[in-house]
Amino acid sequence: MVDPALGDPANGMALFRTNCAMCHGPAGQGIPGGSAPPLTATGSLTDVANFITRGAPEMPGYSAT
Repeated sequence: MVDPALGDPANGMALFRTNCAMCHGPAGQGIPGGSAPPLTATGSLTDVANFITRGAPEMPGYSAT
């Protein structure tokens, strides 16, 4: 289970900029004509955490270990 209150927003943003923004856009809004959806379309925080750790059809998984 993911608890957002335990996260580090600055570190999370750095990781997002490095690993996600090129496909999902700098604010997670998606990129017109791109294959990555806006992050608001991915579901719950648990769904987002699962996509990040397990990957998705056109996205690698990222593990915290």
